[in-house]
Amino acid sequence: MRPRFLLATLVLAIPLAAAAAGTASPPTVAQKQSEAARVLAELGQIDRQLSHTVDAYDGARVQLAALEGRLRRNRAALVRARRTLRVAQTRLERRMVQIYTSEQPTALDIYLATFLTYTLPLAEADCPQMLPRLRPAFAYLVEQIGSEIPPALIAHRAHLFETHLLWPIVLRAES
Repeated sequence: MRPRFLLATLVLAIPLAAAAAGTASPPTVAQKQSEAARVLAELGQIDRQLSHTVDAYDGARVQLAALEGRLRRNRAALVRARRTLRVAQTRLERRMVQIYTSEQPTALDIYLATFLTYTLPLAEADCPQMLPRLRPAFAYLVEQIGSEIPPALIAHRAHLFETHLLWPIVLRAES
């Protein structure tokens, strides 16, 4: 009985499947044209987006080229400015030494020597009466200004203290 049931099922199923397959109609020309128009519209939109992206990229490259040119010019200007600064600093140093170094000490020499005391490291032996808590108070001046003082002025200060002022430095008279 079983083979008959299978045979009957197949006999009924084959014609039904053939009928179902035969009812699906192929797409019409209008449907294909509609689908083609939709695809072309999508391609047009993608093309416009790509065009905007390419224009933005090209603009960025133009800006980059301009910035690179400005950077090159600024680097060259910086090199010239540094060279000019070195020349100016050398001239200023020579002029300061010339102004502040003379055979006879002036009020300016005395003022310079005493002012430089606060901006240069001062050994304890050179100023034994300075309170230990005061030494750090002038440390920031040493860090900020001390390295900029020309060696000739430092030597002139030492010469003034050795020949015209008290050395070691006396801050107060002893009683």
